[in-house]
Amino acid sequence: MSRWKWIVAVLIILLCFAVGAAGNRVQAATGVPGDVHASGQVTATDAQTILQKTVSRAVLGRTEEAAADVNQDGVVDVRDAILVLQQAASGSEYPWDLVDLQAALMPGGVSLDLRFPGEASRIDGAIHVLLRDLAGQEQSRQPLTLAEVDDGKSGHVEGLLPGISEVADLARYVLEVQGSDGGKAVRHRWSLYELTPRLRVHVFGPEKWYAGAPNRARVAVQEARSGEAVGGAEVVATLVGPGGGDGIARQTAVTDPEGLVNLAMAVPGGISGDGELEVTVSAPLGTRLLSQSVEIVT
Repeated sequence: MSRWKWIVAVLIILLCFAVGAAGNRVQAATGVPGDVHASGQVTATDAQTILQKTVSRAVLGRTEEAAADVNQDGVVDVRDAILVLQQAASGSEYPWDLVDLQAALMPGGVSLDLRFPGEASRIDGAIHVLLRDLAGQEQSRQPLTLAEVDDGKSGHVEGLLPGISEVADLARYVLEVQGSDGGKAVRHRWSLYELTPRLRVHVFGPEKWYAGAPNRARVAVQEARSGEAVGGAEVVATLVGPGGGDGIARQTAVTDPEGLVNLAMAVPGGISGDGELEVTVSAPLGTRLLSQSVEIVT
């Protein structure tokens, strides 16, 4: 049995205990991601319907299918069901977009960078990062120490799942962050698979960038495992000057079918010193940030 079929089978068994059997046809969705049954909230029933769609046991209309494609990658599959299950059980006091997480699969396991800006920075108390399997069983737990930063709090954890070497294996795990807000328990859950980018990004450009002139570079985006080109990915390139800040030049573009973007960035005159070329790539496979040191000369 393939890995994905095994995951689907486990999720269907779990959902049978959570909800009754769903019909073969569902009513029109509300447009809320994951709310396939138009109930006004995302529940385990929606996740079951998505799984039935995955194994061709449910028929969805265009609107329902759009709601079922939670991660908006153009395909309704088990990953969408995982996201719906997490949303239904999140129990969080904060909207998901208030917490910023970046995950990476390293040789020693998974590393996480977490940022709690604005209202989310109220999280306090004993904070832990947990990994659960799809049955909800705790697999590991690590304490998280947060540091004060300009816009809130941030923390770092590494060495999770040291035996994992393939990104696809991460689909078997749910990431959970536990803390408190003024004594009230706060819990966040995410799909570890969805947090981990499956992108490979290369930047080809000069080490010296000339002020008062256009400068050219090329960005190549590939799927990490296969090396296949990723077209349609959004690329945001920012040149940060010697003084730091928001950047002295910026360009936004979309990769062509070959996964390429040609940058042509005009650097203001009268600037010199060490800088950074920051390239952010966003695609259904994830988001990657690449930083490259450059020298700005006049």
